[in-house]
Amino acid sequence: MLTITLESEEVEPYLERAYRKIVQQANIPGFRKGKAPRRIIEQLYGREHLLHEAMDFLVPEVTNKAVEEASLELGGTPSVSLDEMEPVSITARVPLTPTVDLGVYRDIRVPKEQAKVSKKEIDEVLERMRLEVAPWEPVEEPVQLDDLLNVSVKGWVGDEEILNTERSDFVPREGSQVPAPGFAEQLVGMSAHETRSFSIAVPAEFDYAQVAGKTVHFEVENHIVKRRQPGKIDDEFAKGVGAGYDSLADLVKKVKADLVEEAEASFRSKHQEESLGKLVEMAKVELSPLIIEHELEHTIEHYQQSMKTGQVSMEQYQQYIRWAGKSEEEIRDDARPEALERIMRMLVLRELATQESLEVGDDDLREEIDRMAAVSNDESDEVRKMFESDDTLDSLRSLLLNRKAIEFLTSTTAQSGAASAKAKAKIKKKAPSTGRKKATAE
Repeated sequence: MLTITLESEEVEPYLERAYRKIVQQANIPGFRKGKAPRRIIEQLYGREHLLHEAMDFLVPEVTNKAVEEASLELGGTPSVSLDEMEPVSITARVPLTPTVDLGVYRDIRVPKEQAKVSKKEIDEVLERMRLEVAPWEPVEEPVQLDDLLNVSVKGWVGDEEILNTERSDFVPREGSQVPAPGFAEQLVGMSAHETRSFSIAVPAEFDYAQVAGKTVHFEVENHIVKRRQPGKIDDEFAKGVGAGYDSLADLVKKVKADLVEEAEASFRSKHQEESLGKLVEMAKVELSPLIIEHELEHTIEHYQQSMKTGQVSMEQYQQYIRWAGKSEEEIRDDARPEALERIMRMLVLRELATQESLEVGDDDLREEIDRMAAVSNDESDEVRKMFESDDTLDSLRSLLLNRKAIEFLTSTTAQSGAASAKAKAKIKKKAPSTGRKKATAE
């Protein structure tokens, strides 16, 4: 924490700057705009007004100068309060650069599952494909889940009609929430040309506010029941899947390859999460509470802005559900553990990159931008324009550096046997140093 008190002569240059700003905007009788002397401005507005105007640039400049003179390494934006105006006295809580000790991180071991695909899994995919390509055929049997119906539906809450559709196709699926929880299950057993009436008590937490917590009365007329009539899984079936396969064996080979790729991606993601979790758990981090508060402010501000624009991610929607009805302080308390987790992960990855001398060069940046442009097709020019500014390039560089750190970490944690012993011997032989100046965080 820094306490800064300024003498009158130290404040004077800032008062002069405040005067020059005010005089350019003031209309003073007898003087052209911008030409009134300072004594006239002070007589009209008062010295205190100049001092208040000067605070906009005095506070940050004086604080930054004090931080430099104290040789402090900032880890974030200082929290500054103006204690007195005469003499000017400022208190600045300075978040120092966090210190991170990763410990013997090369000793971390996390088992990584190997992707294996069973015949049962392949058969399940083939069966889903068989159903997807099968034609719908009318049946005389009662409705089952996953049949194709053509229904006319009316719905009321009290005397208010909330739904009125004529002859719409509808597939009742287990657990469906459309148009209300339990609606699909109510249709099971209906026949073609049958009309059925029923009521559903909708849970209070239902997303659709118009019916949440209320009882909805439905009247459903079913006009037809259709059901898929799947054929055999053979060479002819394989030729009709997607762009077509020469034989069932070729289709099975592709299905197996896709399942292996999907499983490997899932296991890789799980291994990364567990490895990073162990690294965070092992690390000793000295962290200013101010950094956490700034991250909280950024998180909530970004969330509020997204809600205003309507560009809401699934994570932000889940936050909306979780934070509904809470005060701002309660929201901050709820979000604080997640903010701390994000900061900790960022810090340990940054330190790991420093320890292992990982870098992201210009070639890495160009390669990633080319990759993103290639997958964006018609919007490739817009993608490239996004990375013309230094800020977006810095963000991309940080993202790629984190990716490299994660890749290094997982390659290390997955080592075993001789490779593990060799890595351990290497780290003991020469422990790298960050060369960072140690400081106690505020």
